[in-house]
Amino acid sequence: MTPDDFGANARDIAALVVRTGERVKADFAHAVLAHDVPPPLARAILLLEEPAPMRCLANQLSCDQSYVTRIADDLAKRGLVTRAPGDDRRVQVLTLTPEGVLLKNKLAKAVSVESAVSSALSPREQEQLRALLTRILDAS
Repeated sequence: MTPDDFGANARDIAALVVRTGERVKADFAHAVLAHDVPPPLARAILLLEEPAPMRCLANQLSCDQSYVTRIADDLAKRGLVTRAPGDDRRVQVLTLTPEGVLLKNKLAKAVSVESAVSSALSPREQEQLRALLTRILDAS
């Protein structure tokens, strides 16, 4: 392969990754629509495994803390999370309510069913893709 071939290959892969990301994002939005939850709120719910500081959620969502504050406000208004001071009073910890846990389970199922990844790839291929994407992200 020539250096030009490597460059073309990298561009092709980048374009495919972007297109795949857009498809996965659209599938996600379609899946959560039936549950009357905007995608940013659904993402936050799905990421809350256990009580977590808002800054951790901001890191997972790759956004700033002021945006997570708006998300947390909306989730709290809907009765899906509680906010409480952490060990450091300046830190707010989010915890899913029982209603939030129930919705999280419904969202997870809907997203799995609607996902192009789960419909196009076998479980083994999904694990391979996860490993490859993780390796790419860890390298940056």
